[in-house]
Amino acid sequence: PRIRWSARPRAAMEVEQDNRRSGGGGPDRAAQMQAQFEALVAQGAAAMAAEHGYIRSDPVTGVQLSPADEATLHRLLLERLYAKRLRDFDVADALRAQLRDAGVSVNDAESTYSIRPRTSGQPNHHGYTRV
Repeated sequence: PRIRWSARPRAAMEVEQDNRRSGGGGPDRAAQMQAQFEALVAQGAAAMAAEHGYIRSDPVTGVQLSPADEATLHRLLLERLYAKRLRDFDVADALRAQLRDAGVSVNDAESTYSIRPRTSGQPNHHGYTRV
């Protein structure tokens, strides 16, 4: 799922309502957001994390991310934020599902995320192994 940066054709009244809610801009706003997004991605994980504002909330679970995985995580969180700002909720929902499938839980109300450790193939406290 990727953000559709170009404006989608919609009824004039719906576009006018969106412009009033978001402060205007339409296609120009989308182009500005795309440029900002690409600049943040080029600056790296720290810049993306500062922009999306989500904080890791899980206790130390032993889950350590490689620098590449950390950058991917922050890119997905940032891309989801921008999709929501552009009111592209289908893409935002797909990105949330992608994060969930990767073991990342996102709490929008608290602007936090947590990473679940992978349990597949590891013995649990009963001695059974998940398949």
